[in-house]
Amino acid sequence: MRTYIVLREDDANATTRSEDIERVYEPLIKLKIPVNVAVIPSVYCANKLPEGHPLLSKQKYYPYIQASEGEDKYLSVNGAKKLISLFNGENFEVLQHGYSHERIHNCFEFGIKDTQELESRVLKGKHILEVSFGKKPRFFVAPHEYFSKEAFKVATKNFAGTFVPLVSRRSFLHDLPVGFFPSYFIQKTMGKDFYFFKDNFMVLETRGLYLLNGNINDCMKLAQRLIQRFKIVVIVNHYWQYSLDEDLIKSWFNFLDSLIKCNCRFISCTDLYEKLGT
Repeated sequence: MRTYIVLREDDANATTRSEDIERVYEPLIKLKIPVNVAVIPSVYCANKLPEGHPLLSKQKYYPYIQASEGEDKYLSVNGAKKLISLFNGENFEVLQHGYSHERIHNCFEFGIKDTQELESRVLKGKHILEVSFGKKPRFFVAPHEYFSKEAFKVATKNFAGTFVPLVSRRSFLHDLPVGFFPSYFIQKTMGKDFYFFKDNFMVLETRGLYLLNGNINDCMKLAQRLIQRFKIVVIVNHYWQYSLDEDLIKSWFNFLDSLIKCNCRFISCTDLYEKLGT
């Protein structure tokens, strides 16, 4: 059985240096292997890191940049020309990662329940990404993969698919619209892969493979177990973490090398959708 790997890079935005992306994905770019990159259309720059976070001492940290007095709090990605040029290459598929990645009324951005506000954020974000990259994004990634029921419904109206955490072990199950329950439970009862469809809308479960805070070794072990059992595996990466530790990039490259050498195929969201939806 050949496993499809959906590699997703989160948090790219107007402050992201194209050199950082090129460094992290150098092996894949050379081999023309696809990467799905979740781009924040208009990043909120006044987010703050928790007290004591090791990156607080850095002058800049993406995507959470403390805006100085008089500085715009929102930066649109359409001004990041080098990044746009890179992501318009054949390696990358651009996904929409929320609108600003900010917290609203102490909720994650798409955890709010105001349908009008949610619709506005989705449409404004789609417009920015269309202007920037020449086409509308087809897939949506909620910040922290956290949806209210209202937000999930808005996503289904405006995109071909999205990502969710492990549905059966997270509170997300309570926010899954009722209409998705039959598709979800049929897929799980049959012991199928981490995806399900409803009215041509694709939902992929990430299942805990988040490369964050240097946990690459743990993710490697989990990835190996999942690849042996399932046809689809989603891996979520965050480019900015590699500024914490130079040795971390070596572990990341070793991880990529192990995936390339196994019987796996890296795939874009669009290509996977076409395969599963037929």
